[in-house]
Amino acid sequence: MKKFLKWTGIVLLCLVGLVAVFAIYVNLRFDADYSKTYTGFEPENLDLSADSSVLALGERLTYIKGCRDCHGKKLEGRDFINTPDLGLVMTTNLTGRGAKADWKPSDWVLALKHGVDQDHKPLFIMPAHETALLSKKDMTALVSYLNQLPLSGEIVAREVEVTFLTKALSVFDKLPAFNTQRIDHQASLKTNVTESVTPSYGAYLAVSCIGCHRPDFKGGGPIAPGFPDVPGITSAGNVGKWTFEQFKSTLRYGKTPEGRILDPANMPWPMAAAMTDLELEALYVYFRSI
Repeated sequence: MKKFLKWTGIVLLCLVGLVAVFAIYVNLRFDADYSKTYTGFEPENLDLSADSSVLALGERLTYIKGCRDCHGKKLEGRDFINTPDLGLVMTTNLTGRGAKADWKPSDWVLALKHGVDQDHKPLFIMPAHETALLSKKDMTALVSYLNQLPLSGEIVAREVEVTFLTKALSVFDKLPAFNTQRIDHQASLKTNVTESVTPSYGAYLAVSCIGCHRPDFKGGGPIAPGFPDVPGITSAGNVGKWTFEQFKSTLRYGKTPEGRILDPANMPWPMAAAMTDLELEALYVYFRSI
């Protein structure tokens, strides 16, 4: 009996030790990722515009790129994550030049093209690996629009108070937390994007779909705890059976040809609803080509 208790104690002690080592590793790795400073690049210069057509494109891009899903309907900032299991993530109020009135165009580029703040520290959960692939025309329009927005609501600064679960999911790449690591910071903004009904233009637009549907657009498991599985949207999936009119109607109104209502919380179809018919057709042609 004594030998049994002795070995039981040893096993339990080993388990406690392993849990402690795991917890220390996760916390140290998360803190290292979050405190890393990204250097060796300078944000590109943009010639901002006050032209109404440019500002209209920039406003439309805040819908298409999901800015309003994370930062609030009026871009005033909000509690993007606020649950007991994951913790709290407050997104910045982007109006009135964000949390700091002294934001310059280069600061917007740091966030959108490089995923870092003014101190070159990573922005937690900011999908900059997607906005980094914007064309120079689109980036200029988006920054021009954001830079001239008057203050709406209170100044909400970014706040991150996450749980150990969130840290572990981030460290093991089960939550897209540090997208700054996925960016080619030396790459220049694209200047050769042709807006036409072609698979190449569709591929450019489809970058916004990667976050949920994966880089191969074949879908997979939930993007975070509590979310449903993600379907594939290639020609091999259900979308491959739809006509363009059915595809367009689904992304305009959030109802599939089969009659299923899409929950915007899981499938943010209002993002695509802001696209033009040409953009939607280019997307359709691209998905049908893969």
